[in-house]
Amino acid sequence: MSVGKWRQVARLMAGIGMLAEGKSVTHTAMSLGYDSVSSFVSLCHRLTGMSPKILAQAVPRLSR
Repeated sequence: MSVGKWRQVARLMAGIGMLAEGKSVTHTAMSLGYDSVSSFVSLCHRLTGMSPKILAQAVPRLSR
C-alpha cells in the first residue's frame, strides 16, 4: 500500500470514529483537513461503497 493510500485509509478510520460519536459530516471533514465535504464523501464512497452517514450507522452494528 502506498503512503498516500495509507493516509487516506487512516483519515477515513478517524472520520468513522468521529461520525460514530455523533459529529456532523461537515465537522468531521473539516477536522480531518479536507478542503470540502464533497472530497470526504467521495473518499468514503470510493473506499467503502457507503455514504459517511450510512457508514457511521453501520459501525455500531459491526462492532457487536
